[in-house]
Amino acid sequence: PTHSLKALHLYRRIFKLHRIALPKELQAFGQAYVREEFKNHLKSASENQMDIFMREWEKYSFDLEHNSPLKQKPVQAESPDPFEIDGKQMSEDQAKVLQSFKEEIYKSNM
Repeated sequence: PTHSLKALHLYRRIFKLHRIALPKELQAFGQAYVREEFKNHLKSASENQMDIFMREWEKYSFDLEHNSPLKQKPVQAESPDPFEIDGKQMSEDQAKVLQSFKEEIYKSNM
């Protein structure tokens, strides 16, 4: 409906930002997560839910573009844990997303 074109542009932007701003270890998971979220919401969300959904993903893309921990301070290659990123460099939303990525990755490796 009215959000379809806007959602497509935002979806593409987030994919591009993931390639630039996420560690390689998280890119595939991040892409799959975004793909599933957009697919589910575009199919079944009400207009009000879509407004909220779009606003939150726009905030996420802004944070990713402007506050990426990788842009500010690269993760050391010798780090044993790719999630060892200084939390002070992330917004609260980024920290939550990173934590959910971490939980999903560790869950899928068990």
